[in-house]
Amino acid sequence: MTIQSYKALTSGALLLQEFETLLPILLLEDRNELLIREKHENKYIGIKMESSRERILRDMRKRTEAASEGFWTVFKDMKAAERKMMLGVLSS
Repeated sequence: MTIQSYKALTSGALLLQEFETLLPILLLEDRNELLIREKHENKYIGIKMESSRERILRDMRKRTEAASEGFWTVFKDMKAAERKMMLGVLSS
């Protein structure tokens, strides 16, 4: 495993809670627009600092754009360990 691959897997695991929190949004077609709105509204993710929220949501949008059609439907039914791995794969 390369260092780049390891970093991707680690960052995916670190964002697992945020992805699980926002999973209902990720299942929708207009997910990117809703993630941008979440940056300002903070309805679901619950991160107080807007700059931190922006950074995390930017990484999440990058991963959602890399996901294939139907990825989030399959992700929803995975166990936590599988979800961590799949989030890392999205960014590698």
